[in-house]
Amino acid sequence: MMKKNGTRLILSFLVIFTGLLVFNTGRVAAVETEYLDVRVKNVSLSSVKLSWEKKSKAQKWVIKKSLLDKNGDPTGYKTVKTFKKNIKAYTVKKLKQNTDYSFKVLGYVKKKGQYILAYNGDESATPGLAPGYWNDYEHEWPYSTTYITINGVAGEGLPFKGYQIYRKKVGDAKYKKIKTIKSKKSYFKFKDKSVKKGAIYKYKIRTYGKYKKKKVYSGFSEVLTKTACKMKGSYTIQLTEKKEDSFTILVKSRADNGYLTIKKNANLLLFGESGYMEDEDFFPICVKPTLNNWSSDGKTWQTGNATIKTGESAYLRFNYKPDYDVSIDTLDQCTLAAYADQTDEGIRYNHANSSLVFGLNGNGSATLDLGYYH
Repeated sequence: MMKKNGTRLILSFLVIFTGLLVFNTGRVAAVETEYLDVRVKNVSLSSVKLSWEKKSKAQKWVIKKSLLDKNGDPTGYKTVKTFKKNIKAYTVKKLKQNTDYSFKVLGYVKKKGQYILAYNGDESATPGLAPGYWNDYEHEWPYSTTYITINGVAGEGLPFKGYQIYRKKVGDAKYKKIKTIKSKKSYFKFKDKSVKKGAIYKYKIRTYGKYKKKKVYSGFSEVLTKTACKMKGSYTIQLTEKKEDSFTILVKSRADNGYLTIKKNANLLLFGESGYMEDEDFFPICVKPTLNNWSSDGKTWQTGNATIKTGESAYLRFNYKPDYDVSIDTLDQCTLAAYADQTDEGIRYNHANSSLVFGLNGNGSATLDLGYYH
């Protein structure tokens, strides 16, 4: 009995081993995957057409879709359709209107009975009307204490008839529609004159149109925050405390300034009396202070990003390592500065990337970086 079982075991092993040999000798050579340029077009409120250049060698196509999260990343792809023939277009239906999707198109070739991935492409789309977006160079437009200028553009989608602008003042509960722009153009410009100096406003836009005789809307854009203020903020700076390794300044903002935020990780420079030059391409010897904590009243202190509101004051405490040109004896003559292209958005004036120059006993300014993308 034992001998019989042993014989069966040996035969089983030989069968498995022989199968492995056959599998190994039948291995299919790898195929280099080619990028596939996928085009997308909205064809209804709930469907999009995907198309691509025909590939004569392809014998199988797989279409996949995924929702996008708020950061624009796919949440997980699912197969929509598989074709065991050569195609160059497919319309994905039953999608949710005004919802962001990513689509994958995968093409396969067949070798030795196996399908090998040869073409791979992807594209994103939002079924519905062409949505409205803020102009990338929004902060290049004129600033004023009596009006706010906003500019928008339209994305890809079904034809629309115009734009709707919604606004709310910071502190208000709801947005209100303040303007309807009847225009089919792919861009618009609007000057909001019903604002108050120094007040902060939040804006969002959407497009509207008709589809099968019904009025329809795109989804809302991202929120744009702006203040009715000067393009260059002016401040009064007072050095209130100085130590061997730290100093504190009181920053007073004017009533026509925008909000100023100095982030904890801001790339700051502290120049001695003879070191500062208004040339961002020239960097003399300086020290790099870091924001320690801040207070709006000089009594209650907090860590994190410091915010100086319009027409208000704040105490800012910084740590630093003394240098021969920057020390407790010379702080009164020092200048705190940050250049917009090197702050990594560490300085924000009127909700945009900015430069900053503060004389530690005197005047200071914050200036918008006009090349900044909002």
